[in-house]
Amino acid sequence: MNYLELMKERHSVRQYKDISISKEDAQKLKEKIEEVNKKSGLDFKLVLNDKFAFGGLLPKYGSFRNANNYIICAGDKVPDFEEKYGYYGEELVIYAQSLGLNTCWVGATVSKKVVKLKMKPSETLGCVIAIGYGEN
Repeated sequence: MNYLELMKERHSVRQYKDISISKEDAQKLKEKIEEVNKKSGLDFKLVLNDKFAFGGLLPKYGSFRNANNYIICAGDKVPDFEEKYGYYGEELVIYAQSLGLNTCWVGATVSKKVVKLKMKPSETLGCVIAIGYGEN
């Protein structure tokens, strides 16, 4: 499938199957994230099997279910931080789609306290991208 087809196929998914991302897909994602981090100067991180970030009251408001995997969009606060994490985050979203994974950009419906425990103290959190095998 080409890039344009992937973009057309991609949609936000908030309800995921209760299964882990395969080791093969996880490894491919980690390699892509490493590549994107080098290009962008940001610090994207893949977090797998974390039932706590989406476990509070707010995620129920956003209708998230089984969102146990996510990508942290973080880095040093530079003048073009939001533009950079949006651009490179979308590159990761489309790549995930090519692997048969679904995603959703997340702002308020995630526990920032839980997510920040996985970041360097000096980093700024842009947002989180939920990722997994979607139910729909």
